[in-house]
Amino acid sequence: MVESYDDLSGMYIGRSALFAPDGVDGCVRFRSSKNLKPGDFVNVCYRRAAGHNLIGDMLKQ
Repeated sequence: MVESYDDLSGMYIGRSALFAPDGVDGCVRFRSSKNLKPGDFVNVCYRRAAGHNLIGDMLKQ
């Protein structure tokens, strides 16, 4: 689920259904060519991990 967009990195920030909503489990950071808004559900292909965070790209929907 999309939570926000980071202008500095150009990446969306969200969380997996398996992550706690308070951020203690980390986050999912991903790029998308689509304009997304908080609350949107998307599928992400994870490319790597950075600590507790997952980095990837949104899959075409």
